[in-house]
Amino acid sequence: MSKHLMLKTLLVTSLAVCSAPLAWSEQPATLDPWTKAPPLPTACYVGTDIAQEKLVAASEAVKAAMDHQVSLNDELKEKLNALDPMQQASLMQEYLMSHPEEGMKLMQANASVGATYSDDLAKSLETARTLESELTGSLAKYEAALEAVLGPIKAKFKDLDVRAKKDLVAVGETYTYAPWAIKEYDALNAQSNKGYETVCATWWATTGPFHAWMKKYKTFLIQEWLPPHVEAEQVAAGLQVVIAGTPEHPYLPTSSYQATIEYLKKATDLFGKRLREPGKNFQMF
Repeated sequence: MSKHLMLKTLLVTSLAVCSAPLAWSEQPATLDPWTKAPPLPTACYVGTDIAQEKLVAASEAVKAAMDHQVSLNDELKEKLNALDPMQQASLMQEYLMSHPEEGMKLMQANASVGATYSDDLAKSLETARTLESELTGSLAKYEAALEAVLGPIKAKFKDLDVRAKKDLVAVGETYTYAPWAIKEYDALNAQSNKGYETVCATWWATTGPFHAWMKKYKTFLIQEWLPPHVEAEQVAAGLQVVIAGTPEHPYLPTSSYQATIEYLKKATDLFGKRLREPGKNFQMF
């Protein structure tokens, strides 16, 4: 096929089918939203862990960046729609004449676009279900481990309250625990905090099950979830929208932003299941 014929064929094909994959090799470098994701929390208590706050802040920052790119993409689509068919054809031809090799790649990709999309999406959904099932199982085991340690202590607290109420002491116009009961309460509180922190060291540490699950989840988002969703964006946008962009305001898919936000949200929700703060010693008022 001659260069002229190849360009002519690609021009007609691209104008007739606005689902050509994006010319990724021509896209300028962009900030990887994953670089915004902070390290996962390692502390036992949510209220004293700045890492939890960083997860929320990172999610907001990535969401703002995505909204900005969505706005740019919409502007490019409006710019393209404002052109008549002849202007669009001229813009397309100018691009293809300047990028013949890229044009050939696009023509070849056009023939197979969507061939594996359904299979990849189905595989992604199945993996997501498996991961969620694993997380549900891990959370159940964590709750069981926590109850095994804290359950007996909770029972002792209840028993103490029954006994303490039989020996209350007056403080002004009200009554409170006697000194012996306060001492026992504080000892149980220390035991409860230590028990929780022991369980925490197993489950919430960097070597624990939840950090390991989040690592698998991130890998899944990048390797399985992202590719078919990027392809869907490519199909929806079309080559013309890419060409309408400029180095300063390019068309860029936003699926990577969405994947990062989903990861940060999952991390925030999961690590938010830790206790808010240590139990406090007995307080009279």
